[in-house]
Amino acid sequence: LFGRKNTGDNTPVICHLFMIEGAQLEIRFLIKGGGSENLSALFMMRPSSNVEDLKEKILGHLKTFGVNACPPLHVGIGIGGTSEEALLLSKLALTKDFEERNHIEAYRILEEELLKEINALKLGYQGLGNGMSAYSVSVEYYPTHIATLPVALSVDCYLCRKGRFTIEDS
Repeated sequence: LFGRKNTGDNTPVICHLFMIEGAQLEIRFLIKGGGSENLSALFMMRPSSNVEDLKEKILGHLKTFGVNACPPLHVGIGIGGTSEEALLLSKLALTKDFEERNHIEAYRILEEELLKEINALKLGYQGLGNGMSAYSVSVEYYPTHIATLPVALSVDCYLCRKGRFTIEDS
């Protein structure tokens, strides 16, 4: 806000550490540009909201702003936890393989339906209306307080600079 300037060294780097079981280290990375990052959104939905309410929020946001993020998009959705957790979940969802689907059937169906409906928006390649609007939709879920329903949306542009690998203890 005050005196902002490019650091010239690609900072800041954001790093999250999670404990996992076993003698291994999993590293995930996601390199995003400003256009796709600016599309991030948090919706604090009514606890009584249903799947159609959630889809309406996501689709409405992408219809209005999706062309600004260099489609075709990779869409990550985080549901539950706190507002902070939902946003992190949506970013973690972007690190999944394109064809990887949620192991919970209801969320897997939501991913498939949203992908079809996002492509029906006809954002097209680079927002020109021709071709697909999204390559993938991934949903991550975490339990939440019964009085809240945070839903976060993160997208990545067509470049999709991401990776995931595991280092095993030998």
